[in-house]
Amino acid sequence: MAGASQRAVLPTLNDHISEAADLRPASSRLTLALVALAFLGSITLLVSLVSSDAERYPGTLTAETTRLTAPADGIIELVDVRSGQVVLPGRELFIVVDEGLDREIQAAEQQADLLKTSLSRANARADVELQKHGRETDREIFETEIVLTELIRSQYQREFEEAAWSRSPNYFEALASNSIPQIDLKSLAIPPQVAADNSRLKSIIEKGGIENDKETLKTRIDLCETRIHELRSGKQELAETIRTANGIPRLEEEFAEARDAIDELQSREAALAVRSPVYGMAGVVDVPERASVTKGTVLLEIFNRDAEFVEAQLPSRLAPQIRAGLRVAVHFPGEQDREGEIEPIPPQVEPTSKGACDACLKIRIKAVGRAWPTLPIGTDVSVSLLDE
Repeated sequence: MAGASQRAVLPTLNDHISEAADLRPASSRLTLALVALAFLGSITLLVSLVSSDAERYPGTLTAETTRLTAPADGIIELVDVRSGQVVLPGRELFIVVDEGLDREIQAAEQQADLLKTSLSRANARADVELQKHGRETDREIFETEIVLTELIRSQYQREFEEAAWSRSPNYFEALASNSIPQIDLKSLAIPPQVAADNSRLKSIIEKGGIENDKETLKTRIDLCETRIHELRSGKQELAETIRTANGIPRLEEEFAEARDAIDELQSREAALAVRSPVYGMAGVVDVPERASVTKGTVLLEIFNRDAEFVEAQLPSRLAPQIRAGLRVAVHFPGEQDREGEIEPIPPQVEPTSKGACDACLKIRIKAVGRAWPTLPIGTDVSVSLLDE
């Protein structure tokens, strides 16, 4: 029994062969994995070494600057901006109060009010006088217009009668006869029965009376219209005379001049509001409200966000390598890298106090492709040359 038990526990030769076969592939995979990791590590190390070899030079993120200055001597009444705030074109940031200008405006407004009151009183007096002296003229104009209306009505009536006689057969028959001489029939004493029997004679007499009445009416109408025109012209001249006598034209001219003076002063006052001319970021605001300022005092610097650039200092020994249009790498904080392009290079070098070099070329770099990161103006960056 013991021998049988031992035979059952001992592994057979086939078992050993199977275990060896299972172990060989596992060892190969592990070896390959280790080799791959070592290869990747060497590549990473090589890249880091190559990157570390690229020399970096100091630079600063900056932008075109717009300076806002006090437009006149005065006191800062309003400061509507804070440091680092984004401002839009036309935004009102400061208001400067010129106390002398305020006094001028108040005096001009008082003068304008006095002139306005005097003008109102003069117009009232002129209206009373015009009503008093023009009442008789108005009455005559009214009566003449009534007479004119009646004359025009009579004229229309005679024209209607003339048209009716023109369509009468007797009228045409009388005109066709050449036997009747041209005489003044009104000066003749014609018996009624003769006139009634002679239709042609009656037509001529009626037509002559109508034409005479029309001429008379026209003359009287012309006289009435002329008289009405004279009366109205006289009334207008009387009104101008009364206005002049009360000094109205002079007061109107002085009042207009006072208003023009106020408009000019108010335009000067509006110019004391300091507005942003560009879109940008406000710099340090260190002018408090109620502070006294003089004309030309710098109130604020605005960094134009549409005109940002990097200003870098490269050693003068690199002068043969760099040129306008050369692409460079700009390294911002937070591992934000951008590509830039060198703008025209200045013809001189400048000493530096940052220790980067004894004599450096101060160059400007503009963004190419992606814009610069949104960082405070004045942020330190580094610049390195790209391999061409």
